[in-house]
Amino acid sequence: MDSVVPNGRSRLSIAKSLEAFVLVLLVVQAVFFVAHAIQVIRFPHDVDNGEGFLLWQSLEYASGHWPYQPIDEAPYLVANYPPVYPLLCSLGTGRLGPSLAVGRTLTFLSALGVAIGLGWIVHRRSQQWKAAALAALFFIGTYHVYNWGSFHRVDMLALFFSVLALAACEAGWHASIVLLACILSLMTRQTMLATPLAIGFYWIAQQRRRLTLLFWLGLAASVGAITLLLNILTDGEYLRHIVLYNRNKFAGWTIFFYAKHLWQFYAILCALGVFYFLRALQQRRLDLSFWFLIFAAGTACLCGKVGSAPNYLLELVLALCWIAGNVRAEVRSADAGAKDWLRLLLPALFLLQVLEPFHLPHLPPLIKTARYDFGWTPTAEDRRREEVLAYRIRHAGGPALIEDPGVALRAGRPVHYQPFILTQLEIQGLWDPAPLLQRIESREFELIVLRENISQASQGTERISDRMVQAIQSNYVLEEVLSGRRTYYLHRPRSAP
Repeated sequence: MDSVVPNGRSRLSIAKSLEAFVLVLLVVQAVFFVAHAIQVIRFPHDVDNGEGFLLWQSLEYASGHWPYQPIDEAPYLVANYPPVYPLLCSLGTGRLGPSLAVGRTLTFLSALGVAIGLGWIVHRRSQQWKAAALAALFFIGTYHVYNWGSFHRVDMLALFFSVLALAACEAGWHASIVLLACILSLMTRQTMLATPLAIGFYWIAQQRRRLTLLFWLGLAASVGAITLLLNILTDGEYLRHIVLYNRNKFAGWTIFFYAKHLWQFYAILCALGVFYFLRALQQRRLDLSFWFLIFAAGTACLCGKVGSAPNYLLELVLALCWIAGNVRAEVRSADAGAKDWLRLLLPALFLLQVLEPFHLPHLPPLIKTARYDFGWTPTAEDRRREEVLAYRIRHAGGPALIEDPGVALRAGRPVHYQPFILTQLEIQGLWDPAPLLQRIESREFELIVLRENISQASQGTERISDRMVQAIQSNYVLEEVLSGRRTYYLHRPRSAP
């Protein structure tokens, strides 16, 4: 029997080989992400539904206008985030015009910055480069980062500022740096509360209650003062946009859906998170990653909002990858009897975790059929279809109502309407679509482009209300369908009887 049990030296050799293989696979996943991100950045049209509206906001800033405008007059658009991200994007779009590449590049660099910052935090605590590399590469290879790490969206930049605050806290830098980073995070995305809460409770656990009180009061006063100023400058529209117009219906079953998805893809990371949490409680080792895990899990529950997406889980994914790096680092300090087996067990678990959601992105011409991709990687065919759409919009011969704002802006057309958010506000009684419906019923628009086929619909959807569907069906006819990953339905006015 003893001959089939590997001795200590053999176990160490196997463990090193397994860990090296895990790192290689994680590097491959990181390369996949970079290749995917480059293709998304180079793609000039909408990939995600919210990108074009943030592009419009950056163009408004570049032209010296606030995007927080009344929604009872055209354009009917909601700027539902604080100003930092579109303001930074405006530095590029002011020169380049309506280019999604500016914001996507900022997001991509932020994602890389988050991974590097996470690796730095783990390495500073453990002085182990393998643990740091595992944490950083696990993060950059996740579905959530692959899918959101190159969009023209606010999430990665907000997370980067949060990681900067966590790194400053972990390193013991001056509290003002922590405060500034948290302010920037909250003024990029207003729900980024996990980091300031985690830092505060971490300091409380260290008996630094006065510092915590000053930090939280300073954060509340700073964000409050900026919010008050913006609200005054926009005649009260700022708070309406980022608070009132963000109150979508909450569906608890959505939390279960995203939790199930997270468990299916990252069961081992989740299990390590639960283990780390319980052990920390038992041993009273309430470090910063422990507190961040708790509050990241709390903010992840906001995914229950109607219209939510996996970006609400980015903080929780970051926490799980951080803890995976911590667990790997702590093997060195384990009891002598358990250390050899842990050195073998953890790489085996990490290997299973890497293989569980391993994916192949679409990289033509290497992979042409049966692809399994975390997200949509645009192809040359997608670009040709979008250019056809842009041509149709550019030569519409009159006003055009376009659901995807990015392609409308590139075609030199104004953005009139934000379908999903305005439909939700119509349901809540916060927006009256009558002026827009009147324009549709008078057949003012020479072209209406939607991403849903409503020609035979009997009722509205989350994106298009009943009244909007009825108005379009009565006054427009479906003329052309551009099929693809993003299918477009082009409608023209009905001929006068």
